[in-house]
Parts: sequence; C-alpha cells; structure tokens
Amino acid sequence: TSSSPPVTHRAYLDVRISRSDGTFYVRDDLPDLPENRVFYGRLELDLYGTASPSTVTRFLTYLDVPYDVANDNPLPGYGRSSFPSFDQRTGLLTGGMIPGLELTNIGGGTNLRYGGRILPAPLWIEKRGGNGGGDGG
Repeated sequence: TSSSPPVTHRAYLDVRISRSDGTFYVRDDLPDLPENRVFYGRLELDLYGTASPSTVTRFLTYLDVPYDVANDNPLPGYGRSSFPSFDQRTGLLTGGMIPGLELTNIGGGTNLRYGGRILPAPLWIEKRGGNGGGDGG
C-alpha cells in the first residue's frame, strides 16, 4: 500500500518442508501423494530498512553465513533454522530461531552464546526482555 515504507532489501530463503510424518529422506514405500512429498521452495521477504534499520541490518548478517567444513566453530546463521508453526488462516509463518544461538548472562549483561563463542547482544534484548521486535538497537 502507499502507506507502507519502501522496501530497502529483498531476502530469499530456500526452504524444505518435510512430509506429513516429519521426514525428508527418500522413501519409495509411500504412494505418490502431496502429503508424502518433500516440498522445496523459496520464500521471498521484503525488508523495510528505513522503518527498522538496525533490525534489518542484524537480520541480513544471519542470512548469508559462509559454510566451511573445516570451521568447527562457525558464526550463527539461518541455514539450519526451522519454522515451527504456520497459521493457515492468516498466512503467518513463525520462525527465526537459529539452532544453538541462546541468551546468556555474563557479568550482569545479556550476551548471545553460539557454540564456543560469546557474541555481544544487541540492546533490544535488554530493553524488550528477549522478545525482539521493534528496532531498539
């Protein structure tokens, strides 16, 4: 709509959706029906960097994290994240949890822990109690 802020970035997430039984691997023992197929597709996300510049910048850092098999302590990224729920009525897809990325308190401050690394947490964690949202930092 005309009241929406301008799209400053467009992000793509290539996704894989499991069968109704939760599996992804090749199965020849099931009939070829939609509920027995693994779906591969692409989500296209419009990002509004003028409305929420810090959040968009932070989100983009987690999108294209290079994979290096020799690096046993990589940076966090959305490559192995999941979407735990989808509301068919509204079309709202819930997701964004990066496996292994967690909040931790060190020296009275909130930080992010990922693997063996401690990463500085953005200020929004302190301000919003870990809920995210907004563009507080």
